Amino acid sequence: SHIWSIKTPKIRARIPLNFTGSVNFASNIYNHDYSETLTDVLENENDWMAWGDASLNYGIATAYTNLLFSSREDKNTQRINRHTLGFKLPFWEVVAGDYTPQISNFVLNNRNQYGLYSRLYERQIGLEVVAGEIVRSTKLPDTDENGVAIPAPGGTFRQEVVGGRLRLGTEQGFCISISGARNRDIISSLPKEQYTTTNHLGDDVYSVMPKDNVVLSMDVRIHVPEQNMVFGAEVAGSVLNTNTLDPIITSEDIEQIAPELDMIDPTEISEFFTVNRNMRPFLPSKHNFAVTGYYRTLFLNNLISASYTAVGSAFNSLSINELAKDTSQLNISDHFFIGRYFNLNSGFTRTQNNLALTGSETHTSNTWYAQAMLRIPNYPYLKGSYFYTDSSNKNNSRVQDAAAFVPYKRNTNSFSVGLGYDFWQIPIVPSQLDISYRAGSNNNLQGKTEDTLYEIFSNSINVSMTNRLTVAPLRTQFVFSKATQEKESGLLTPTDITSGNLNLFARLEYAFLAEKLIPYVSYRRVSLTGDLAEKSFDYISLGLDARPIQGMNISTGLSQKYQKYTADPNLKNNLLTWNFMISQRF
Repeated sequence: SHIWSIKTPKIRARIPLNFTGSVNFASNIYNHDYSETLTDVLENENDWMAWGDASLNYGIATAYTNLLFSSREDKNTQRINRHTLGFKLPFWEVVAGDYTPQISNFVLNNRNQYGLYSRLYERQIGLEVVAGEIVRSTKLPDTDENGVAIPAPGGTFRQEVVGGRLRLGTEQGFCISISGARNRDIISSLPKEQYTTTNHLGDDVYSVMPKDNVVLSMDVRIHVPEQNMVFGAEVAGSVLNTNTLDPIITSEDIEQIAPELDMIDPTEISEFFTVNRNMRPFLPSKHNFAVTGYYRTLFLNNLISASYTAVGSAFNSLSINELAKDTSQLNISDHFFIGRYFNLNSGFTRTQNNLALTGSETHTSNTWYAQAMLRIPNYPYLKGSYFYTDSSNKNNSRVQDAAAFVPYKRNTNSFSVGLGYDFWQIPIVPSQLDISYRAGSNNNLQGKTEDTLYEIFSNSINVSMTNRLTVAPLRTQFVFSKATQEKESGLLTPTDITSGNLNLFARLEYAFLAEKLIPYVSYRRVSLTGDLAEKSFDYISLGLDARPIQGMNISTGLSQKYQKYTADPNLKNNLLTWNFMISQRF
């Protein structure tokens, strides 16, 4: 029989090229109208912002960019504009421009840096490297409002950061990491006359001083998936030079100051860190360390978390936004849930300062809280919460005599209850109702006899309802809230004071063309009473939300604020605002 053979051409599978992104623009224009006798009015300046993002994906590779431009960008303030360009593979990523790396809790975390960032992330090893500018150079005005020269007006030095993190092991099991960062103020980035002047003795006086900072840390993480358990710890140490303008000390100086560090030659490490008499601390101690530990587990529908953090009084990390020094904090929390029907969050936080015992007093604060919600489909939902905080101080007899110590005790507690219901049974106007009530108190006792400085009692009620018609594309929203506060007399308040806040809000919107055009109108009134000047605010807004084509959203509106003073009806502080925003996704 005949044998037939067919040769088929080889066809390679085409890898799709995907491109996504968006462009956006938003602006606000203000028109102020206020009485000239008012001196506390802050005028808003017209502003605009434009931003966009784009992502190009081809197989395992992704290139992306993010851009943001703002009218508030000023060379003499810190950076507002953002520019980012990145490239990513499953095991490697590199970013140029603005980026916010999270190297470590103590080394580099949640600070924008402008430069380069790269990371290698394999299963058993990970490496992150960052280098760039974390603070840019700015100059304060050298003359006052009258044109008089200001000697050494100050500013900020350009601060550069170099850091990284090396991880060994898998994050799904056991891993150990070493992190570090060096921050340095570049002296040449700011003219000398901006920060240096001379006193009557002929000595230099600095209005701002450049710094050097080095932070090193080690952290361990253990993840046990079978037990739904994660725990870890981190310890970090730092050294800070508060003024690198002073000359570097010599090896002979080190032998006199700290003989145990005679192996260090300051001139050899000056490119990395400036060693002079402004180092804090000069010799390592427990006070220039920070430690943290955490534990998380899921057990019988309980998500339990516990953490402890202690920061020494001499620990400094210029790559961290906010770091409370000489303070410890303990956090314990539990999130208990039963499906989507019941949630209970509870916890305890204890904060204490003066760990180094160098302050005259030690302040301690304890907070307990609990929040719960019961939501069963087709039934009213219930919610409630309770918060309690007590604070006190303790004398440090090493620093302060007992006779000079003034003890205090403060406690704050509040509770709230609420309920809500979705009235889906109403055929024409399905509605959602939410009602909540809150009450609380706050008192402050002072002295050994615990005299009352003041007591505050507060309560508030909030009612909101949202309606959506089924026979017409009409949606309404109504909100009412009223809060009162009574401050009873004590040593600081010889008379009782009662203040209040009344808030009314209503909004109506109607959809046209299958919700492509949604005009709306809203009204809000706020009335304030109390020991300050009684006043009221009326806000009237008209706007339009539109989706004319696929991927495009346009929003614009006019809002008029009328502010009135009860004591003087002739005073006014009115504001007209026009806002506009357009967004296009592709």
